Amino acid sequence: MEEDLPILWIEGARALEGEYMVFTVRLSEPAVDAVTVNFRTLGGTALEESDVVSWGGDRLTGTLVFAPGEDVKTISVLVSNDIEDEIDENVLLEIHDPVGATFGGGAQTLTAVGWALDGDGIGADRAIAVSAPVVQEAPAARRSSPSACRKPSPRRKASPSRPSTARPGRGRTTSRGRVRSLSPRASSRRPSRSI
Repeated sequence: MEEDLPILWIEGARALEGEYMVFTVRLSEPAVDAVTVNFRTLGGTALEESDVVSWGGDRLTGTLVFAPGEDVKTISVLVSNDIEDEIDENVLLEIHDPVGATFGGGAQTLTAVGWALDGDGIGADRAIAVSAPVVQEAPAARRSSPSACRKPSPRRKASPSRPSTARPGRGRTTSRGRVRSLSPRASSRRPSRSI
C-alpha cells in the first residue's frame, strides 16, 4: 500500500564556481527493501555541460538506489569555473518515478534548485527563483497554493517582489502591493495564497 511506503524529498544545493553543489535526497525512514528514484536536470539559467557538469562527466540524469537500511543519497554537480562576472545561475534537479517509496501528497515529481554562485568581479550578483505550483481548479472551491521563493544566499537587505496569482476563469493576474518575500538573512520562504 502506498501509505505504508517511505516518503522521498530533495534538498537544494549551492556552490561557488569550481566546487560541487551537492543535492541531498532523503527517505522519511530507512528503506526496508531497495528504493529507486530517477533524476534529471530541467531548464534553469545555468547551461548544462557548460556552466554545470555532472560528477564523472556523465549527463545530468540517472537513478539513485537506496539499499535496505539507507535513508540518504546525494547527487553532485560540478559548477564550472570561469572568469566572467555574471549573476548567479541556477539549475533545477527533478526526481521522478520512485519505486518502493512515494513523494507524498500525490506528487508525481519533486524539484530542487541548485545555485551556481559567481565568484568573479566585484560585489554580489545575486538572483532569485520562485516556484510555480500548479493547482487544479474546482468549482466554488478555495484552495491554498503553496509556493517557494528561494535565493542562493542571504543578502544585506530584504528582497522585495510582486506576487502574482491565478484566479478561476481569469488566468494569471498580478496582486496589488509589495511583498517583502525574504528577510535579510533568509534563503527561502514558503508563502501560501488563497485562490
